[in-house]
Amino acid sequence: MIWLFPFILLYQIYIPTTELPAVPLEYIYLSMYFVFMYCSLKMFKWLETQKILIFYLLFLFTLILGLTYSPDKTMGIQVIFYQSVGLFAISFGFLCRERNVPIDKIFSSIVKWGTPIAIVNILFFIFPSIEGKYLHSLIAQVFVEPMDIVGVYDIRRNNIIDPYKSGTFFTNTNEAAVFYQILFWMSFSLFLKKGNRSYLIISVFYLLAILTAYSRAGMLSLAICILITITINIKRFSFWKKFMWFFTPIAGLFFILSANGFFTHISGRFQKSTIEDDPRVLIWEFIWELLKDRPILGLGFGGWENTYPNYALSVGLAATFPPHNLFVHLWTWCGVLGVLVFLLMFIYIFSNSLKYYFSGDVLQLSLICSLLTVAVQGMFDNWFLNDFRISSLLYFLVGILMYRAINSRCTAFKNERSMS
Repeated sequence: MIWLFPFILLYQIYIPTTELPAVPLEYIYLSMYFVFMYCSLKMFKWLETQKILIFYLLFLFTLILGLTYSPDKTMGIQVIFYQSVGLFAISFGFLCRERNVPIDKIFSSIVKWGTPIAIVNILFFIFPSIEGKYLHSLIAQVFVEPMDIVGVYDIRRNNIIDPYKSGTFFTNTNEAAVFYQILFWMSFSLFLKKGNRSYLIISVFYLLAILTAYSRAGMLSLAICILITITINIKRFSFWKKFMWFFTPIAGLFFILSANGFFTHISGRFQKSTIEDDPRVLIWEFIWELLKDRPILGLGFGGWENTYPNYALSVGLAATFPPHNLFVHLWTWCGVLGVLVFLLMFIYIFSNSLKYYFSGDVLQLSLICSLLTVAVQGMFDNWFLNDFRISSLLYFLVGILMYRAINSRCTAFKNERSMS
């Protein structure tokens, strides 16, 4: 059953429901395993040794606190229900480690299953009319959240209809860019560890999928991740030897794309005038006023939906826009406490992952860069709080990589105590 997971993690088949939130098959799969782990008392054992579980439970607790003063408690319950997928995914990663499932094989299976999605994304960018037909087909209704499909050409008008963008399973291409970046860093870390050039080819497909999403925040987060990767490996000859295998063909590819005008449109989107005209600027000005009024508690679930539409009407924006910032969106739900716990959890994971990478665990690079991608991209969008596919993939990485590292440290500490 564990080997089925990579497929349903990436291809989230949505279970048809009537007047209920759409639930992907992957959520049911993970929750089933969570019940098994809870009943077998594994959860209680992990609570003693895996600090990340404590952080995540505290995060869920802050959401429950926000529920107590929220104007829309139904929405709050739905959000908490959704956020539980992180707890399930982390625990499933722990279970894989306890069953001695090789991390390399799981990573390999995930990136290979995801390659067709990346290829289709590239094809959709080249042939946008095909993507339009796909979005209107029954196939899309299986792999894309149903309400997103309904709203693509309606008032929600997700940016997938921009002919310069492509998102395959995502109607918001910012989400698509993050999804492909996580898979890119997984495949690239496998290449660094094994030297197998098939992972290099897979990495190129994911890189092209990122570019064809045409997300400004995606480009920015990718550039920052590459810079950080180079910085932490500046003195490692083995890294540079393998990196040149990747860099040389990519440099040629970028030259060809530039000569054909591929980057002309995206460079225009980074111009000062374009950024100033972005609706996010007006949204963030409104958010600043809200922060001054209710800095500690936030607005509660449904508070943004009750407050923002009047402002949006006055400035000519769509009344359905979210805050476009992961951390602000979290603040609207449960205030400063929720944001603080969430940030501390991310800092804890990032610092430990960086430490274990320097200790020789090359696959930790995938988690380091995935976290950076979430943080950078999250400054300009709130996708992470609303998409099962991305959050479950990231938290599964957290579980499978942090368990081994933390468990090893605990074992070393016990051995040290016994020797003394």
